[in-house]
Amino acid sequence: MAKNGFTLLEVLASVVLLAVGIVACLGAFGEIARTEYKNRLREEAQRYAVAKIDELLATGDFSVLPSSGNLAEYGRENWNWEATSQPSGVANLDAVAVIVEDPRNPNIASAEVTRLVFRYDNLTTTNGDTP
Repeated sequence: MAKNGFTLLEVLASVVLLAVGIVACLGAFGEIARTEYKNRLREEAQRYAVAKIDELLATGDFSVLPSSGNLAEYGRENWNWEATSQPSGVANLDAVAVIVEDPRNPNIASAEVTRLVFRYDNLTTTNGDTP
């Protein structure tokens, strides 16, 4: 006698395997979404840090470091920034750093940008005179 169709057990096994596969895919999509969110926050923090250090260097405000504040001018009142200046070890050259972070996600949404800045205020000529 020829067998037509599937048995109830075969159909049940197929449905269970399909359900396990769907659950695994949904879990992977959830992890992908979380990773994308973290990457977006990191990229946003990096963008704000670059913008803030560019602002400090363009306005000359790096001469009064350390300083800090929030990013209200960018619509992020809850994000904080801090700028510091340290000698680089080379005459008249300082390392200015800006750290930006979201205090709600400090391990995810934080970035640091450092730039070297030439300082004219300590400049001397070869004979020791100031220009």
